[in-house]
Amino acid sequence: MDFVALSRSGATLVPYRGGAAMVTELIGGQVASGMDATTTLTEYHRAGKLRVLAVAGDKRADGLPDVPTFAESGYPTLVASSRYVLYAHANTAPATLAQWNRAVRKVLALPDVREKLGRVGYDLLPGASTEEVVRYTDALAARWLPVIKASGYKGD
Repeated sequence: MDFVALSRSGATLVPYRGGAAMVTELIGGQVASGMDATTTLTEYHRAGKLRVLAVAGDKRADGLPDVPTFAESGYPTLVASSRYVLYAHANTAPATLAQWNRAVRKVLALPDVREKLGRVGYDLLPGASTEEVVRYTDALAARWLPVIKASGYKGD
């Protein structure tokens, strides 16, 4: 996975094998800054080992309430977010999808699950229906596909 890391000489695309390697170099001073999911950085921020400067979401992260958004920091168009979504094969029966959706929503609504996942940086949406997830992913595609095409990026 590639991460953008800022070295002393400027911005460079650095191919790291996951966020942990980037965090190690951040803490060790080999890179000046980088970007990754809040779930990777939250505990290091709380421990004072690194400082999260801003989050890219449209609101402050539940796990990092002291960290402003990029929009709050003067970059109103720098808004991005991601979600973990449980996908199934396209031919999965609607009744099965509904059963899985109810089960996942029930687990994500448990106070201890919400507390543990929130502590490491997840903002939970346990009430999301299948239709809401489809609308969310369609909106992401509509927003980012033109940006990806305009950049000339070609996937591996």
